[in-house]
Formats: sequence, C-alpha cells, structure tokens
Amino acid sequence: MNAIIAITLFLMNNNFQYCLGKSIEVFPDAYPVNEGMESYTKFYGLDGTFDFYGNSVYYLNLETDSTGTIISVGFMLEGKINRGLYDKIIEEYGSPKTILKIGQTILEQNNEDLNYSSSSTKSKAIKSSFEQDPEIIIWDLENLNFSINKHPNNTHSFLHFKVNSF
Repeated sequence: MNAIIAITLFLMNNNFQYCLGKSIEVFPDAYPVNEGMESYTKFYGLDGTFDFYGNSVYYLNLETDSTGTIISVGFMLEGKINRGLYDKIIEEYGSPKTILKIGQTILEQNNEDLNYSSSSTKSKAIKSSFEQDPEIIIWDLENLNFSINKHPNNTHSFLHFKVNSF
C-alpha cells in the first residue's frame, strides 16, 4: 500500500488512534529511533504534515510491540492546549477522567558529580480543572488511554494515544 494512501487512511479526520493495532509496515516511511536497543517495544518516527483538529503536527512517534503492531502514537503541538481544541477533544472522547496540576513541593534535590550536575523536584499532584492550567489531562476509555501533558515552560504539549492493554 502506498505510504500516502496509508497515512491518509489512518490519520484523516484527526483520528490518530486508528493507527493502534495496525502493523508498522503500513507506514513504510516510518524509521526506527531506538534501533539496536534491547527492548520489548520499539519506537519509530514518522515525518510529515498531519492535522489534529486544525493544528499542524509534523512528526509522529509510533511505539510497537515485539510483533510490529502499533501500541501507541504520540506527537507534540506548539504551545499549550487552548479552550477551543480542548472542547473539540471532549466532543470526540467525552470528559477526561483525570485532570492534575502540580501542587506543593515535597522534595528538592541537587546532585553534583565530577562530570555532570542535575536536580530533581518531587511535588504533590492535585486535582484541577482545565481553567486552572493543568499539567496533565487523561482520558481512560474502554480500549484507549489518551493523555495531554503540558511542557513545564508552556512551549508545547505532548499528546499520547495508547492501547489500554499495554
């Protein structure tokens, strides 16, 4: 099957979840991004221009199981999700099961080594609403988990569809 026909078939009308359960071979232009790594799952990239409710997506991250079946699809959108897009998503998937934002900081830790330094913060997650600028929104549907994660500095949002059985 021609890659353009396959992409059109599975990605038209904002339905990225229809890639789930399909063979990665349906997307001959997908290329491995964790080649050579031992893992039950493999990740593939797919470049192109795709539409998600009027927002342009230029790259898909496809995860497959050991048989090459697509079990998750992820992509980024510029900026944070606006109310109009959120309402379109609710119209398609219903109300989210969970909406969370970062609450009180529990632990901050700085790690110094000869070659690098890092820091980590542990915070409580608290229930939120869309109007309170949440960090994560989750839909837990019968056969599908769909989430939106906001980047900490609001430069983009990561959207992720995954088969519930994995």
